[in-house]
Amino acid sequence: MAISTAPPSFESVASGRRPGAVRLRAIAERFAPSLIPAFLMAAIGRYHLGNSTIGWDEFATVDASRRTPGQILELAGNIDGVIAPYYLVMHVWTSFFGYSEVALRLPSVITMAIGVGLAGELGRHLFGPAVGLLTGLILCAVPSLSVFAQEARSYGFAFCFAVLATLLCFRAAEKPTVARWACYGVALAAAGLSHLFTLTILAGHAVVVVARPDNRLAIRRWLIASGVAVLVCAPLIWLGTQQRGGQLAWIAPLTEDTVLNAPAGIFGLRGSIPNATTRTVGIAFIIIGLAIAVRGRDRRIVAGLIAVAVAPPVILIAASLIDPVWVPRYSLITVVPLAMLAAATVLGTRVNRWSALRAALVLSVLASFAIALVPVLRIPGAHQGGDYRALARAIADRNLTDDVIIYPQNNGWALRGAVDYYVDPARRPADPLLKETALSRGTLAAAEYPLAERLGTPQHVWYLRALNATSDPFTSETRLNALMLGYRPVQVWHSEWLYLILFEKN
Repeated sequence: MAISTAPPSFESVASGRRPGAVRLRAIAERFAPSLIPAFLMAAIGRYHLGNSTIGWDEFATVDASRRTPGQILELAGNIDGVIAPYYLVMHVWTSFFGYSEVALRLPSVITMAIGVGLAGELGRHLFGPAVGLLTGLILCAVPSLSVFAQEARSYGFAFCFAVLATLLCFRAAEKPTVARWACYGVALAAAGLSHLFTLTILAGHAVVVVARPDNRLAIRRWLIASGVAVLVCAPLIWLGTQQRGGQLAWIAPLTEDTVLNAPAGIFGLRGSIPNATTRTVGIAFIIIGLAIAVRGRDRRIVAGLIAVAVAPPVILIAASLIDPVWVPRYSLITVVPLAMLAAATVLGTRVNRWSALRAALVLSVLASFAIALVPVLRIPGAHQGGDYRALARAIADRNLTDDVIIYPQNNGWALRGAVDYYVDPARRPADPLLKETALSRGTLAAAEYPLAERLGTPQHVWYLRALNATSDPFTSETRLNALMLGYRPVQVWHSEWLYLILFEKN
């Protein structure tokens, strides 16, 4: 017996209904699957947007966006070249809206919300309005989307353009006009310019195109459109290969645990946020399990969605066997096709009261996990680093003009950036080791003098470092060891990865 693959819709309109009601229902079916999830995601992203202090990577955004376009391009030649377009966008944005936590993160809220709305539209286009709406609502419960909606980095842009490119790929494969493929190429280029690793979706898009019947024209035009998009991204690809050592050297080598934890990593949280792991794993495996169980749908569409879901993590994990590049947040697009297939499984091929009941049950379970995570995601130190506001208060409360502050060797940009951002200039300790600012060097890290050459003999020295939350703050470090020869610790302040130690001269 043949299985119907017609897209499920809401209850059919009785022929006797008034034309106004028919039009209203048609409008709801057309726009509700995208608009409702988009506004819900925007509300989730906006909730306590400025509560968490700026995170480690976000300080790079603060630094870069304060530079002129010419200085950003100079920076791109030394580090972070692959996300220079994002820095240019943020330079324009912050020139209008400022550098507060809310202002810096608002573009991510907007782009993530649009991305979720586009995912709902993709579900509507492929399977009907009910699946589209449920897809978007499921995505609103995914913790990683909530996290990166509040991150002043390029992940929201990359997610948004990747979903848009996938939607346009399906549409162009169905009707391969030049205009449709041109729009697809623009969206794909924008995704790559937002984050280069987003281009891994090309492998999934290839399956979408090849799976179509009579696909020769579609394949040819897809190759042209995707080729042009890759060419647009070629300068960033070149910069990425040149800066590989400094850009991704922090990524740990691939291990068996890394692979096994990939699903929870994609759906969940980075770092070790208490009480989050179990709920995150629950959300991940509910969605993945439902996606695997999909039945009664067009096999070509299902194959394309599976390819889009699987290609990014598989490519990055496989590449990591040679050189580590695997980071779960680089594959955020994966959650969209999985949520869509899960929605299709829950609703089945016919929308009725029973399928609606199943959808409500699944959403209630996912929402219970997600809501419990919200307070954890919004604490002041939730972003990578710690509570920099409390750090600033600890420094400012002393208000002694002869205090100085030093940092470990090779401390990167975040520690000095945190003090510059959060501590009022009038109460900021002197920085005696600063030799040349990051701006004047065209990079993110300042140049420093040797400790013995410039420290002098201040009565009190602040020492700020970042370590694993369970580490000993006095773990051996070159500058710390030298400092302790003439100074003794009198106070230790700790938050997440941050350790602030006040030393007094012996």
